[in-house]
This record gives sequence, structure tokens and C-alpha cells, in this order.
Amino acid sequence: MKLLLITITVAAFCGTVLAQERKNGDCRIIRVVFVPLTKRPDVVRTPRLALLDVCLKDAIPQQRPVVEIERDGRRQFREFAVLRLFADRAEAEQYARENDLTDVDYGAEDAPDRLDAELSAAFSAALSGDYNEESIRRRREFTRKLKSALNDPATFEYRFEKLSGLLGIVAAPDRRLRFFSWDERTGGTMHRMTVVAQYRRPDGRIAAEELNDPELDELPAETDFVVREIYEIGSKKGKRYLIFGRGTPGRAEDFDVVRVFRIGDFGLVEDDSILPEKKAIYIFYPRIDRTNLAYDPRTKTIAYREFAGDAETGFTKPTGRVVRLKFIRGRFVEV
Repeated sequence: MKLLLITITVAAFCGTVLAQERKNGDCRIIRVVFVPLTKRPDVVRTPRLALLDVCLKDAIPQQRPVVEIERDGRRQFREFAVLRLFADRAEAEQYARENDLTDVDYGAEDAPDRLDAELSAAFSAALSGDYNEESIRRRREFTRKLKSALNDPATFEYRFEKLSGLLGIVAAPDRRLRFFSWDERTGGTMHRMTVVAQYRRPDGRIAAEELNDPELDELPAETDFVVREIYEIGSKKGKRYLIFGRGTPGRAEDFDVVRVFRIGDFGLVEDDSILPEKKAIYIFYPRIDRTNLAYDPRTKTIAYREFAGDAETGFTKPTGRVVRLKFIRGRFVEV
């Protein structure tokens, strides 16, 4: 009897999967997928396979889990006869011990860790050495690999502990959205930044997209930023995400930026109806200074020090004023 223990996070399901294979031969569990009750994919029903665990929090109505396996080089979907809930791997291990389940293979448990190590190595290699055509190619290849990994539902709640030591990973309080962002280290005073978002769509699917793709973003390159904080805003239009970021356009200046997004049916959508300056607020300031940009969720108020251009120096300087924007009737207004 072969036991497979793997950790998954897929669509709205998460947790540790303890699966038992009772048929002759070996099989590899690839993923758990979810199909509407009204649809019948090429599913093989078998009471001889038992799925002993799946976390059913945030379950999607009218959908059921099926498991894709690989046997003898062929992939097929299997329905499992038993569903059981464990909060985490430790509980699953305890269950296995208490029920004398032996010959447990934890090999697949390492898959996310291997991915974390591979992405970390690729990131370090991409940003090492001089900035030239070859390094640009390596940078774009890393971004492509990261987006591909983040489109895999199994990575949605994985922490990427190694990668998080090399770039910024910031998640929303509800865990439905997070950003991976980093400085491309292109040299010079202007810093190019890349931001990749991973989120759960309304239909439960996991998606990833590059926020500031140079071919798609309307904003100029000098307004690239890394994400520093995410807040949630509830309104009659639905949940919005308030994003704080920071960038370096050069000229011994930095900027803080405020942008607002929502998760649409087909991707992230920037909301231009909430902020006073529509799409974004940019606050440019001398690199040696700070804007003290902050958000108070209790009062729903954004506050920051105001800076203005100085004709004599050509740079910005503080005006001594603190700008306060309060969320009232669906938008931020100055108070």
C-alpha cells in the first residue's frame, strides 16, 4: 500500500492532502482541481482511492474536487471516496500515526521549497553582473518564470521564504492579493522596478500578471515603484485595495505613490474613481527626507507631508503642510 502526502493550495481549497492508493502500481498526485457539479470531465470513478483530507474553508458553491493523477505516463482525473479535513501537515501526520498508516512518502512536500530555491537562484543570477542585453534577457526570463509559477494554484499561500529575502512580497489582509516587487538594479540614478501581482479571481481561479509591464502600462518608466503596503477598502462598489509604493526616478529624488485596484473577472483593474487625482497620487521628495505616508484603517484616512517644487534648487521641499484624505461616500476627499 502506497501513501502519498503532499501540501496543496488550489482555488478556494487549501491544506494537506493525505491520499491512499490501493491499486497495484504507483501513481503520482499532480493537483486537485474543481469542476461544476453540472459538468462531467473525463473522470474515472474509483472507490479504491481515498482522499482523506481537503480543507473546505471558503468553498466554492456548486463545485466538487477531483484529483488529477499520473500513472504509467498517462494523466487522468480520479474521484475520491473519502474526504477528511486537517488544518495542516502536523495534524495529518498525527492522524497517520494514530491510525497506523505506514510507508508514508513526503517527497512531494518539498516541491514548493524546490521552486522557491530555483526562483531565488534565478533571481540572483539575473541581477548579477553588468546591465547589458544578456542581463536584460535573464531579467525578463526570471519574470516569466515567476509569473508562470504564480499562475499555479499550488503556490497561492506558499510563503517563498528564500525569495522573500531577495525581493518584496506584500499581501493584502484578506490574502486574496499579493505583490512581488523588486528593483531591477539597472544602474544610474533612475531605478527600474518590476511588480508582479498574484490574486484569486471572483471565480476562484488563481492568476498572476505584471503590473508595470513596459508594453502595457500607461505610466512612464520613471514612475516604476515597489509595493510597500496594502490596505482594504470596502464600498458599495465592492472591495478595493489601497496600494502604497515607493520609487526612485533619479535626480536625488524619491517618490511615494498611492494607487487603488480591484480584482475584476479577468484581471486587476485600476480604479480611477476613488482618489482625488484619479489614477494615482505621486509625492516627490528629496531622498534624504520622508513623506510619512500612512493610512488609518479605523478612520479611513490617508495622510502625508506635502512637498512642492523649489524654483531656486530645482528640487522639491516640504511645505510644512500635512495632507489628509478621508474616505467619504465612496471616494477620498481632502479634509
